[in-house]
Amino acid sequence: MIVIIGADGFIGKCVAAKLREMPWEGKLVMPFHDRESFFDFLPSHYQEVDWIIYCDKREKVEKHNPFRMEYVQQLWSVAASYSVPLVYAFFQPDKDVYTDFHPEIFATWTMKQYRKPPYWYIFRLGEVYGPNDGEASEEMSHVLQWYRTIVETGRVELKGKQGGYEDSGVCRDYVYVKDVVRVLYWFMTHQPASDVYDIGSGFARTDMAVVHAIFQALRRESRIEFRGDEYESTSSADSVFLPNLSKLRRIGYKKDFMTVEKGVKSYVQRYLQSGNHYV
Repeated sequence: MIVIIGADGFIGKCVAAKLREMPWEGKLVMPFHDRESFFDFLPSHYQEVDWIIYCDKREKVEKHNPFRMEYVQQLWSVAASYSVPLVYAFFQPDKDVYTDFHPEIFATWTMKQYRKPPYWYIFRLGEVYGPNDGEASEEMSHVLQWYRTIVETGRVELKGKQGGYEDSGVCRDYVYVKDVVRVLYWFMTHQPASDVYDIGSGFARTDMAVVHAIFQALRRESRIEFRGDEYESTSSADSVFLPNLSKLRRIGYKKDFMTVEKGVKSYVQRYLQSGNHYV
């Protein structure tokens, strides 16, 4: 049995779909929408559980709240007690405290623990987009926000000054959700060293480049307007989290990540325009 906590969220739905598509000897995929109820479930079913996967939901944390760090520590501890591998994936769109989970602090904490899960993987995600986006989370990706704006108004307004596609707007690492799921699945099947890993495409792209890709996928002429000045754009970019893929590559993950142009085209044409937002 593979348990997915947060299976009603963006990443959780996609992971569940992938695992059902590629069953391991007919293993059951068990969704848990309520994080707390899992701790009542595990003591009686731990012998049936092969993996615990916790996919966090994308949301802003307005004030520091230690709940998420405490929850992941508790989850890690019970996974260690019952010797069950653990996967935790969470969003970190900004360098600042947008989430109250700090992977470096958590990794240090694990080193002090006597018992450990047989494998544990913490995945830090940047700007993820794709099917299931915005359906069950407080915040939607920039890609979905811009897509809806274009469909409703035919234009997009960005911060900054007019320039080329690669020098206008904040740079972010946009990663297609199916690439994220592919990485998680690879870790579960290859079982490399337990650690904290970043997931992203490895290429930061500007807001303007992404918006242009959406217009192209819709087969529309780009209508982009600007407000503010370059300082606003530059200062915003200072707080953006950019994943570092060096650790991911060192342990043997060699697959390429989808470019913004290909990923946005797939998302827009296969899912958004078809009205089928789910994988």
